Amino acid sequence: MRIVTTNYDELLEVALRNLAGGPWTTVKSYVQQRSPGRTEVAVTHLHGIVASRSRGKVILSEGDYHRMQRSTHGWQQRMMADFLRDPRSRCLFIGASLTDSNMLRYLYQHANGLRHYAIFVRPHDAGSTTRAAWEQAETERWQRLGIKPLYANHYADVTQFVHELSSQRSSRRQRHFSTRLNSHLDRSLNSGVLTESRSIYSTVQHSLSDRLGDWLKDLRDLLKSRGVRIGSEVWQLGLWSLYPASKKGGEERAILLASSDRIMTDPASISPIELRATSSWVAVQAMCAGLPAYGLVDTYATRWRYVRAVPVFTECPRLPLGAVALSSQSPRTSLGSMSDALKTELDQTLQEVGLALLTA
Repeated sequence: MRIVTTNYDELLEVALRNLAGGPWTTVKSYVQQRSPGRTEVAVTHLHGIVASRSRGKVILSEGDYHRMQRSTHGWQQRMMADFLRDPRSRCLFIGASLTDSNMLRYLYQHANGLRHYAIFVRPHDAGSTTRAAWEQAETERWQRLGIKPLYANHYADVTQFVHELSSQRSSRRQRHFSTRLNSHLDRSLNSGVLTESRSIYSTVQHSLSDRLGDWLKDLRDLLKSRGVRIGSEVWQLGLWSLYPASKKGGEERAILLASSDRIMTDPASISPIELRATSSWVAVQAMCAGLPAYGLVDTYATRWRYVRAVPVFTECPRLPLGAVALSSQSPRTSLGSMSDALKTELDQTLQEVGLALLTA
């Protein structure tokens, strides 16, 4: 496997080395054109590495880019030409905006046939008509460069796509993503978690709220043991779940399934929220990004002033389930001043809470 990046850091290498179960034995960084061994992952940095041990010629300033583009004999040029021209080669651009001037130059000079792919995230703040026009224009643009664009609704979808692609290329047989997701939602409906029966809904709400309250007490004890000065801060733990679309192919939705500070007894209180990255709900933002989200809340509609939310998903096979949000009534909450290591530990614990409740 060959990975080419214009990033200067070695985060890809760190992530690959920490990933258990991969078919590789070594992960190496290169700042030159090299052929990796059969069980090696080669991460090639086209613009050099700036890390604890900087290597290669760093292409960073505007002048660096212009000087690099005057040369047609650099190893970067030869390498990308091989990847883009070889009829046996398939390039997949992931997490790249494709605005880097050098990368665009390689595409314009060496693209040959519609063999390569790129994943783009649809604009969040555009209406359906504008979004459709944008998608049509982008598709025609990239096809001229030999790239078939694939469009995702959210950044979290890109991660899911890579997982699905990896699973299809491995020897393990795995059901299609939509089949797995629909099966999960059906089980949630049948088990009463997402039921519309008032009596069952009330019972489930009492149970989930009690369990969230127990988890919240454990979280406070955990952070106190780590030296966090909580004082008299009032916290709340909220559990969010994906919710079936109103119609086939409809907008993806989520609901606040349960809360530690109140019990909802009537299923009529269910108010699905559209999954949009620009949502005012921090938990929805986390689900769309596929990453922890946090921020201050300044609106009269809620008494919670700080929210930290993490998305919840299963690992093998990967499946998004919802999110867990920890909220404080204090805008100067101790949750925002913790060390990065402690925030990571808190996020992992919140993920475990959500996984325990959403897969029970």
